[in-house]
Amino acid sequence: MELLATLAQLYGVDLWQLMHRAGWVPEHYQDDTPAPQPTGWDLLPRALFADLTLDEVDEVVEYVKLIKRRRRRRAAAGQGREEAKGR
Repeated sequence: MELLATLAQLYGVDLWQLMHRAGWVPEHYQDDTPAPQPTGWDLLPRALFADLTLDEVDEVVEYVKLIKRRRRRRAAAGQGREEAKGR
């Protein structure tokens, strides 16, 4: 559960949504309506991580952090260029 909470935080998604994407579907939601069955797309993360060790999963998490840092830097650099054009 701790790993999913970390991944949810990294991806900026709700833990409940991430658990559903990982293939976990409760019998009922909080309001007692039947829960939908996971689709192939929902089960993809489970398939991707199924044969990884915990150390390998940690490496994937670190790589995701790297990708997000790069994206933020690129966005900031692009914003700086746009501001320079407007001057």
